[in-house]
Amino acid sequence: MDMGSKGTLKSLFVPGGILLLAAVVLLSGGFLSISAAAVDFYYYAVFVAGIVLAWRFHASRILFALGMLLLAHRAVEFFSAGHAVSTGPGRIAFEAICLLVPLNFIVTPLLRERGLGIPAITPRVLLLFLESVFVAVICRPGEKNSPASLHAALINRAWLHWTKIPQLALLAFVAAFVVLLVRFLRYHKPLESGLLWALAATFQSLQFNPVDRIGVAFWATAGLVLLASIIENTYVLAYHDELTSLPARRAFNEALLQLENSVCNRRGRHRSLQEFQRHLRPRHRRPGFEHGGREIGESNWRGSGVSRRWRRVLHSFSRKIYEGSCASSRHAQICHRGSRISGSKHS
Repeated sequence: MDMGSKGTLKSLFVPGGILLLAAVVLLSGGFLSISAAAVDFYYYAVFVAGIVLAWRFHASRILFALGMLLLAHRAVEFFSAGHAVSTGPGRIAFEAICLLVPLNFIVTPLLRERGLGIPAITPRVLLLFLESVFVAVICRPGEKNSPASLHAALINRAWLHWTKIPQLALLAFVAAFVVLLVRFLRYHKPLESGLLWALAATFQSLQFNPVDRIGVAFWATAGLVLLASIIENTYVLAYHDELTSLPARRAFNEALLQLENSVCNRRGRHRSLQEFQRHLRPRHRRPGFEHGGREIGESNWRGSGVSRRWRRVLHSFSRKIYEGSCASSRHAQICHRGSRISGSKHS
C-alpha cells in the first residue's frame, strides 16, 4: 500500500471512525454502564461545544448539521413524550426524522462555505424551519398514522425485519452514505469524513430507541464526530496548503527545526555543507554550491513558485550553517595549534 492510500485511510477513519467504534464498544458491548444524568451531560456538552466551535471558526456547514441533529432529536423526544416510539405522534415523528436526516446529510456537503453572514445562513435556516413545520403538521394531536409515503414498502418487509427504520428512509440512508463516501474519495476533506461517521452514529441511534439512554448517547456521538471534524479541519488548514498540496508555513518551519536538531545532534554542533545537504536531497545529487542550489529538491518539489521559494530558503539556510561551521572549525584549529605550541614550550 502506497503512502497516498495510507493517508486516505487515515483521514477516513481518524477521528470519526475511531470515536464511533469506541462508542459501539462501550455502549453496545456492555463494558460501560452510564447513568441517564451522565448521558444528558454528554449530550448537552457536545452540542454546546460543537455549536460554539462552529460559530468561532465560521464552519457554517457543520453548524447547519449540528442544528439539524439537535432539532431532529428534540422533535422525536417531544412528540414521543420521552417514551418508546411505537404508535401515535411519536411514531410519526420517528418516521419523518428517519427520512429527513439522511436527506439533510446529502444537502450539507453540497452547500458552499460562505461564512455566517445573514445572506449565507438565511436559506439554511429557512430549510430547517420548513422541515420543522412539516413535522409539526403531520404530528398534530390525534393523528395515529403517518403519511403512506413515509412507510411505503418497496420490497418484502420480512427481509428487513431487523430494523425499525422504514424502507424509504433506509434507501435515503444508503444514498447519503454513497454521496458522502464519493465526496470524501474525491476531495479528502475532514468535513466529508465527519459527516459520513456522524450519519453512521445517527443510524445506530435510530436502530435503538433515539429517546432511550443508549440512543441518546449515540446521537451525542454523532455531534462529537462533527465537533472533531472542526478540529481536524483546523489542523489540516494549519499544516497543509490546499492549492499546492505542500506543507504549510507552520509545518515547514517545524520540519526545518527538526532537521536542524537532527543535524546538530548526530555528529556534534557543526557540520559541513555537504553533510547537511545530504539530508535535503537524494543521494545521487552532487553536494555543493557550484550550481547555486538549483538542484536542491528538484526530484521532490516541482513546478510552483512556492517550491522555488522554499528551495531558496533552504539554500540560504544551509549556507549560513556552512559559514558558521567553517568559522567555528577554523577557530577550533587555531586554538588547538596554540595549545600544542604552549604545551611544547612548557615541556
